[in-house]
Amino acid sequence: MKITLIFFIVLLSNWSLACSCDETNSVKEELAISDAVFVGKILSSTQVQIGNYLKNEFKIEILNLKKGHFSKDTISVYTGISSRDCGVEFEIGEVYIIYGVNSFGDIEFGKGENSIWTYSCLRTKRYNKSEIDEITNELK
Repeated sequence: MKITLIFFIVLLSNWSLACSCDETNSVKEELAISDAVFVGKILSSTQVQIGNYLKNEFKIEILNLKKGHFSKDTISVYTGISSRDCGVEFEIGEVYIIYGVNSFGDIEFGKGENSIWTYSCLRTKRYNKSEIDEITNELK
């Protein structure tokens, strides 16, 4: 009985830690809450310690900046390690549309100092022209 109870407590505690998004925002809504939006090519990936958490840091070359400001063409984009902690699963060499924010919970990022945070509840996705067209129309 004790083992069964412990098993269910562990199972429920792990389940509650999973990432959960209510629904995907429209492009217009996402532009309003994002500090930066850009098209970028994934150059490299490393795992880094941020506070008490292990996260992924991706070096990304900005190909087309739609919103925000960075002083360099190559920036750091941070995200969770996996989809379980809301991480975006980027592939090296691929091109993405990235929506990013300057803070996530109590973690502050560069506020334009060449780093940003993205997570799976934002509209970050592989490049597709229709999404870029919609972003461009919303920013007119």
